[in-house]
Amino acid sequence: MVYTPQVLLQGQDFRNWRDGGNPDGAFSRAVANINAAPAKARISLSLDTRQKDAFAIDAAAELQGASPSPEIALFRGAYENKLVSEVKAGENRGKSLPHDYVVLQWVGPLEFKVGKLAERHLLPLLPKAVPAHSGVVAFVQNPPPPKSCRR
Repeated sequence: MVYTPQVLLQGQDFRNWRDGGNPDGAFSRAVANINAAPAKARISLSLDTRQKDAFAIDAAAELQGASPSPEIALFRGAYENKLVSEVKAGENRGKSLPHDYVVLQWVGPLEFKVGKLAERHLLPLLPKAVPAHSGVVAFVQNPPPPKSCRR
């Protein structure tokens, strides 16, 4: 069976993530627990959009209480809003489906050397990108070891 999850939160699939489809509130509780914990990294992004075909990105990040390691890394992505898919087959055939925050490009992993990093990067936009509908997102990730390594 092929299955594409709609929402993953810290590696857990939430099939009924909307409040109406989630009567036990598991998704809302999981998000509240994450938001209640102090951030483990502080991230700052500055975006210069003066160029028509690229974004100049200043990214800075600092770990909060964690020791740097090769596994902890910063990732950045360029996204675009207001994209539309014209569905040709299946249950949504003939429909136009809107999409926002579609990540089109990744930059990373950028490793923390001494608990912080700062860099400037010129990110060329894809040929059909609309700069007014585009943006940049960043996150710090400390991936868990592969399941075969867990005890």
